[in-house]
Amino acid sequence: MSKKYSCKKSFKTAFSLVELSIVVLIIGILIAGISQSSRLVRAMKLSTARSLTRSSDVNSIRNLTAWFDATAEGVFSTFCSSSDTNANSSTDLTSTTRSYNAANNPAGSTPSSAYVSPEHRQVVRLWKDSNPQDTDAEKVILESRSTTCATKDYSSSGTLGDNRGPMYHNSGIAGLPSIYFDGGNNWFSSINSVTMPIVAGKKDFSLFAVYRTDSDYAGGTHRNIMQFSSLGQAQNDGKYPALVASNNSSGCTTYPMLSWWNNNDDCTYKVYPNNAKYTTKPGSDYAFGVAIDANSSSTIVNTNTKLYFNSANPADNIIVGSNLTSLPDFVNQQLNIGGGFNNTNLYPYKGFISEVLIFDRKLTNEESSSVMAYLVKKYNLKAL
Repeated sequence: MSKKYSCKKSFKTAFSLVELSIVVLIIGILIAGISQSSRLVRAMKLSTARSLTRSSDVNSIRNLTAWFDATAEGVFSTFCSSSDTNANSSTDLTSTTRSYNAANNPAGSTPSSAYVSPEHRQVVRLWKDSNPQDTDAEKVILESRSTTCATKDYSSSGTLGDNRGPMYHNSGIAGLPSIYFDGGNNWFSSINSVTMPIVAGKKDFSLFAVYRTDSDYAGGTHRNIMQFSSLGQAQNDGKYPALVASNNSSGCTTYPMLSWWNNNDDCTYKVYPNNAKYTTKPGSDYAFGVAIDANSSSTIVNTNTKLYFNSANPADNIIVGSNLTSLPDFVNQQLNIGGGFNNTNLYPYKGFISEVLIFDRKLTNEESSSVMAYLVKKYNLKAL
C-alpha cells in the first residue's frame, strides 16, 4: 500500500517598506497626539483657573494690598543682568524705584515688557503682584535673593539647593503653574519698602497662601511660607509675623501657624488650630488663611483671630501662645515669600507655593470665607 505525501511549499512573508513606513507614521501621529493632548489639558486647566480668578469675589474685597498668583499672566521675569551677581546687596532691596528694580531692567525695555511666561523648570528672578486694585506703578515687586545669578533650569545643570533662585513649574499644585523653593536661601523678598503691603505698626491684617511642602520634608523642620521682616537681615526679626509650615512630631508645630517667633519647639509666640484634623502632611496641598484684629485690645485672643485651613469655615478653636498677650512689634520694611529670618538664622521654605493674598485689615467672616472658597475651588483642595 503506497502512502501519498502532499508537498506544500512554504513561504516566509515580511512587511514591505511601504507598510513599515505607514506603521511608523501612525506611531508618530499617536505620539504627537498624546503630547499635544497633554499641552491642551494644561492650557485648558490654566485658562479655567484664570477665568475663575477674574470672576472671583476676591477682586471686590476692599484693602487687598498684594496678590501673588503664579497662574497670572506677565508676572515673572527671568532676566538676570550680567553685572547682577549678588541679589543680597542692599542696593537691590532698597531701590527707590516704586515699580521695578533698575539693576534687573533689560536695556532698552520697559518694566512691563520684561515680564514673560517662563519655561518649565526655569529659574525666575522677579515676581510682580497682580492686584487689580492697584495701578501698575504701585505693584509690589519681589526679587529672588539668590546669591548667584543664573537662569539655567535644574534639569540640565546644577543641583538643588545651589541658591540660583526659585523655579517656575508649569504643572505644580493641581497641575497649575507654581513656584518651587528648594530649601536653599533663595526666596523672594520685596525690592523696597515703599510699596509694602502692610504698613508698620499695623494691628489688623489678613493673610492667605496655597502651598505644598516636599514629601521628604524632614521631621523637626520649620519653614516660612511668607514673612514680614525688617529690611535684609536684622536683630529681633522674630517680632514680625509669618505663615509657617512645620513638620515636628510633637507640640504645636504639627499644625500650620501664624508665628512671631521661629524657634522650632517654642509655641509661646504662635497662633495655631487646636484639633488633630488640622495636622499638616508633607506632599499634600493646602490653603492656609489668617484674619486678625488687635486694634482695640492690643492682644491676640480667640475672639479677634480666625484661622482657615482648606475650608471656607474657620478652625474649630485655636491656641494663642502665652507670650502673645500683647501684639508683638510690626515694624516691617520687607515682605518675604518662600523664606524668612529669625535673628541671624535663615528659614527657607522647601516645596511649592502657588498663591499669596495680603489684606491690610481683618476681613469679615464672610469675606474670609469667600477667599478660602475661591482657593479651595481653584486648586481642587480636599476638605479636612
